[in-house]
Amino acid sequence: MIRAVDVLSGVLSGAAPEPARRVVASRALLAVEELVFPLHEELVLAENADAAAREATDEQWADDAAVRRWVTETLAEHAFSYNELHEVWEDDPDHVEPQGDHPV
Repeated sequence: MIRAVDVLSGVLSGAAPEPARRVVASRALLAVEELVFPLHEELVLAENADAAAREATDEQWADDAAVRRWVTETLAEHAFSYNELHEVWEDDPDHVEPQGDHPV
């Protein structure tokens, strides 16, 4: 996951969110989200990652710190959405219910 964030930082930092960079951002963000949100369907994760990359602004990719804030805020927003749909019980990882906190 740290490597994916480093890739995002390196590729996006100081760059305008042009189409090619948005594709890289979407794919790297998707790789992170697949690890962090294992119960979400891949299509939902892909749509979330694409939407986040599409909506990124110049300021959000202005420098390394801005890119890392963008990643953190995006994951936090997606974790909130994920929490609304899933709750994984630590003592029973196969048990899933609505509502709860995600460890992002």
